[in-house]
Amino acid sequence: MVRIECLPSAWQHSITSDEIRAVISYPLLRYGITTVYADADTYMFVGNRVNNEPWIEVAAEDQDGHTWVVFHAMMLTLRVADEVYDISGGIIDLRSDLSPQRPYIGPRYDREEEI
Repeated sequence: MVRIECLPSAWQHSITSDEIRAVISYPLLRYGITTVYADADTYMFVGNRVNNEPWIEVAAEDQDGHTWVVFHAMMLTLRVADEVYDISGGIIDLRSDLSPQRPYIGPRYDREEEI
């Protein structure tokens, strides 16, 4: 089983640990992203926990091939939906299937955990 660690910033948009684990474990799409850390091996995951639930985006760094360190998780944004559309060559179009964002609660420095 893959190990998933969540940094405090992963919780700031009210996404649950079950949702994060589901999106990482069974993504609709995963693609490489560039961050400010040139040596980081980072990816964006897009998926949902169960069919007919809202789409979620999760950004994580692959630490060692066995551990994902999640630093971002929120309801799918138009920017990421546009990236998914472009990367899939127009096959996956989630741009009209966006849901409202959940409450912003800020980074949870009291909650850095493995899920």
